[in-house]
Amino acid sequence: MKNLWTQLYRSNKFMSLMGNGSAALLGLLSFALLARSLERDELGIWVFFMTVFTLFDMIRSGLLSNALIKRIGESDTDDEKHAYTGAAWRFGLWLSAGISLPISLFFILFPSGFSEELVFVGKWFWLISIISHPNSISIWLLNAYNRFDRLFWARSISQFVYFLGCLFNFLYGIGLELIVWSYIGGWLAAGVFTALNGWNGIQYFFKGSKEHIRSLYDFGKYSMGTLLGSNLLKSTDTFLLMFFMGPAPVARYNVPERLLGLLDIPIRSLVSTAYPKLISVRKHMGEEHFLKEYEVQTGLLFLLVLPIALVTLMFSDQLVVILAGRDYMDASILLKIFAIYTALIPLDRLSGIALEVFDLQKQNFYKVMLMALVNVLGDVVAIKVFKSVTGVALVSIFTYGSGILFGYYFLGNKIKFRPLSMLYSGFGELIKLLKSFKK
Repeated sequence: MKNLWTQLYRSNKFMSLMGNGSAALLGLLSFALLARSLERDELGIWVFFMTVFTLFDMIRSGLLSNALIKRIGESDTDDEKHAYTGAAWRFGLWLSAGISLPISLFFILFPSGFSEELVFVGKWFWLISIISHPNSISIWLLNAYNRFDRLFWARSISQFVYFLGCLFNFLYGIGLELIVWSYIGGWLAAGVFTALNGWNGIQYFFKGSKEHIRSLYDFGKYSMGTLLGSNLLKSTDTFLLMFFMGPAPVARYNVPERLLGLLDIPIRSLVSTAYPKLISVRKHMGEEHFLKEYEVQTGLLFLLVLPIALVTLMFSDQLVVILAGRDYMDASILLKIFAIYTALIPLDRLSGIALEVFDLQKQNFYKVMLMALVNVLGDVVAIKVFKSVTGVALVSIFTYGSGILFGYYFLGNKIKFRPLSMLYSGFGELIKLLKSFKK
């Protein structure tokens, strides 16, 4: 048994899964408490605010995360790695202040026409954006250096503090003010913890030149567009539902989205470990070995996601009741639809990773923008013509299906779409992993 735990602890895939899994589980529990302690309109306002913050975080992460991981992976000296770390620190702070301060000033100067709750969370948007930056840097660096054991703590601490705030609100009914401050407190606690342990590279703040910042920007500008587009695939659903149908449908739609976060755990975990590995394989071993490794990662990810999606499809009613209570039973059909399109995500996500590894960031950006266009047009038809929240969910199946088609079209002759080879390679890797844990 001791040997098993040692094997698991040394496995990047398992530790990445633990980090993403713990954060997602705490986030799910927090949402369950909010669904039972806030009115549906209040919950819709908080979900809308979190959607806006996530959109901002995608802009920041898009510009810096993959660019920092790639530049560190390609650097030959520690000095060069430290220079990129310092450049990311300064660039990220400028970006955080430059985007968040105008948003908060808008709510402070023009509060009329908005609810008190929305004005409150809006005026503190700047604080959340800036305080979240140190821990975000830690997460990117730990990914770059493959320290997924430490990543577990960087991800979990912020969610745990936020969970405590949601629990306290559930018990005493204080309201959105407590939720906002607990969310800010979670980011602050995680940032302090990672700084004290030397994980966020703050000591290299003044290292790096304008050229290093420019290098991060040149790579990241397309990654930002890609991540922003990926976020828009989900957030446009929330924005359009909020604009045309109000906060109550937003709350209903967000229940299965939160459960979908559990399905996304193995996807994000394997993608975060696969990205630096695929970069290294292509650089040091050539494109033939890269193709083999790519098919292994894609097949393994699909085989891990498929059974989870099937279980979610079969027990959607029970899962919705467990998370949000019987008042949200009308969200069960949405969860069934989400489970179907989740099975397509591995093929879409890994094709995007392959495009970036081949330095085809622009094509990956085009792929995601085309998917976003399919999603927006479909959402508008579902809402305006059919007035259907279920229709909005159905559009997602076509959105991710189009992502697979666009991804392999842009890859051209670099990677052939060989589904049987992917499944065979993934199954072999899965068996190998299971055997390693038995030793």
